[in-house]
Amino acid sequence: MNLIGSFKEKNKNPFFLISTIFWSLVFSFIIAIGIIFSPNDIRRALFPLVMIFGVVLFLLGIALIFFTLKKKITGKLKKFLLLMGSAAVGFIPGVLLHNLIYGLFVLLFGADFWDKTSGGDEPFFFIFAIIICPFAFLIGTIGGAYYLRKNKNKDK
Repeated sequence: MNLIGSFKEKNKNPFFLISTIFWSLVFSFIIAIGIIFSPNDIRRALFPLVMIFGVVLFLLGIALIFFTLKKKITGKLKKFLLLMGSAAVGFIPGVLLHNLIYGLFVLLFGADFWDKTSGGDEPFFFIFAIIICPFAFLIGTIGGAYYLRKNKNKDK
């Protein structure tokens, strides 16, 4: 069997590239979550890996969005893939904006500003990054896996 010919044939199938990016995102997400929820000593030692996997998730999310639109994926699969890609891309800006706004308000209004507001911290981007993005990612993963499998069975 010709390996190069086999790869070219698979590359013509739009679901091959999308599936590869999709499962790479899932794998990266599982590794990052595993490190985040590991015991404190392990988490501290592996924290640079969390940052690396965060960047990988960001880049794979961009790739998933780009190729979903470029390969003209349609229907519910498109919606789930875009949701998953957007959630992966949205995490890093959410964390950065949370910290940027927190630091900016401390710089402008003093270190005790957040104590005066009785709100504690800037909540919107924190909730977006820590709760909404992972939840949307999981919904996109479940729906995307179902419809990718469904489309794969349809091609046979």
